[in-house]
Amino acid sequence: MRPFNYTNATTKDQALQAFTETSHYLAGGTNLVDLMKEDVERPD
Repeated sequence: MRPFNYTNATTKDQALQAFTETSHYLAGGTNLVDLMKEDVERPD
């Protein structure tokens, strides 16, 4: 799995400010980490 940065935004404005072209939002039930392990997703 590639290294990544996790940002815990507590407000909508923080989440929007931290978002980049290759970012992904993570919410309950999301299997983003599994997709990253399989090299399907590559967020910053």
